Amino acid sequence: MRLGCRILRQVKRLVILLAAILPLLGQGGTDAFVHSLTNLQVERKGDDLTGILTLIDNGKTVEVAKRAIRGWIVTDGTRAVYSSTGGAGGYEGEGQSLWLYAPGLAPRKLTAQKFAISDVKEVAVGHNRALVLVMEDGGLGATHIAVIDPKRGQLLTAPKARLLRIDGVSVLVGYQREGDWEKLANGTDIPPFRTQSYDLRQIYDRISTTKSTGKK
Repeated sequence: MRLGCRILRQVKRLVILLAAILPLLGQGGTDAFVHSLTNLQVERKGDDLTGILTLIDNGKTVEVAKRAIRGWIVTDGTRAVYSSTGGAGGYEGEGQSLWLYAPGLAPRKLTAQKFAISDVKEVAVGHNRALVLVMEDGGLGATHIAVIDPKRGQLLTAPKARLLRIDGVSVLVGYQREGDWEKLANGTDIPPFRTQSYDLRQIYDRISTTKSTGKK
C-alpha cells in the first residue's frame, strides 16, 4: 500500500513537471529552430551612407544593425549578410566590411575589404555556403571579386575582374586591363583579355586535403 502511494506521488510530480516543460518546448520549436527571413531593408536618413537594417523573421520585425549599407538574405532565408563601414582602408577609406546575421546570435564580421561591396551572391557547394563578393574601386573604377566562406574566411580573390557568371559551383570572371575601366563605365563593350573559371568544389577539396595532411 505504501509503495503504491509512493509511486502515485512520483507520477503526479512527473505530470506537473511535463505540464510546465511542454509549453516551453513548443515555443522553442517555433521561434528558436525555424526561421524565415524576408523584407530586408536599410532605412537611411537623407544622404547618409549607412542606415538601420531591419528584416521580418516569422512575422516579427527585427533590427539587425544600426550602421548597414546593403544587405542580402542567404542560406534559404535563414541567415542574412550585410555590408558596413570598418573595411581595410582603400581609396579615400572606401573599404567596407561584411557581417553575418544568424537569428538569436550577435552579428559576426566575416571580412574587411579595401573596396565597397556592391553585391553578394551565395553558392552552395555540398554542405558549404560560399559568398561571392562583387566590389567596386572608387579610384580606378574597377570591380574586384572575392569568395568568402563564413567558417574558413577568404577562399580566393580576383582583382580588376568582372563577374561574368556563376554556373553551379563554378565562378567565371573576366580580367580587364587598367585602361578598360573608364571605357566600360562609358558604355563601351570591351571583352576581357583573360577569363578564368574557378571551381569552388576543387577549392574546398584542397582545403580538406590540407587539413587532413597537416600541410600549409
